[in-house]
Amino acid sequence: APITIIVLALLAAAYASEALVTRWVRMLTGAATRMAGGDLSARSDVPHTQYEIGRLAAAFDSMATLIQREQQRLRRMIDKRQELLRELNHRVKNNLQLIVSLISIQSQSLSDASAKSILSDLISRVRALSEIHSLLHGGRSEELVPDHYANSLAKYLSNFYGSDRCRLEISVEAVQLPPDQAVSLGLIMNELIANACKHAFPEQSGTVRVELQATDEQINLSVADNGVAWPEDLENYLRGASVGLRLVQSMARQMNGTIHLQREGEWKIFRLQFPVAKQEPSEGDPL
Repeated sequence: APITIIVLALLAAAYASEALVTRWVRMLTGAATRMAGGDLSARSDVPHTQYEIGRLAAAFDSMATLIQREQQRLRRMIDKRQELLRELNHRVKNNLQLIVSLISIQSQSLSDASAKSILSDLISRVRALSEIHSLLHGGRSEELVPDHYANSLAKYLSNFYGSDRCRLEISVEAVQLPPDQAVSLGLIMNELIANACKHAFPEQSGTVRVELQATDEQINLSVADNGVAWPEDLENYLRGASVGLRLVQSMARQMNGTIHLQREGEWKIFRLQFPVAKQEPSEGDPL
């Protein structure tokens, strides 16, 4: 009988011990699962005893605390960076508006028509750059530009340059681009639309069509008008092109793109093609 009692007691102790260890293992596994799912406040709640499971729980809870503190530190850094970025963007926008005002004042003091025309073109470019900046940095911090950027810019340019003489038809697909390419695309759209509305219809009204199509790897932009015809020698025309068209060619080369002039019936078409740049993660950015 005593031996039986001792054996039963040992079996009961072993069962209780195994049940307790199994329960602690489940608690530790559950905490690890919650942390893997993003809950950095998860803790094992296992007693930090001198046994293996207790030491393992202590190590896990300590690691979780360190990770949570580091995440909080990174969030504070990100919030501070975004605050500084918003302030910088606000100052840039104000400075661009100040530049427009200074150029306008200077233009009013000139009597030379050619000089006034040059300053007027410059004002248009700075205003377009200001609008591009607003669309890119309107309180946002994404690495990729919002996909409505190109369409919003096209509508702005249509309202800015459109008139009874120059009607604009816009067909722009949603596209996401890195900021550098988005700026270049916006400036190119501004130059081509401004060039068409300014020079294509000296005596009659007409239409400017703006189309943008996108794939995962390439952007296709076309700006067409049915105004006055191009010169027969397009190559010579491009070599002696205006400042705006030379700027377009330069930015197209910077994007590893190509730009061509084509005729299709009554339409003269600028076609721009360029590959979509792959966005590389910045060194030190949190994953």
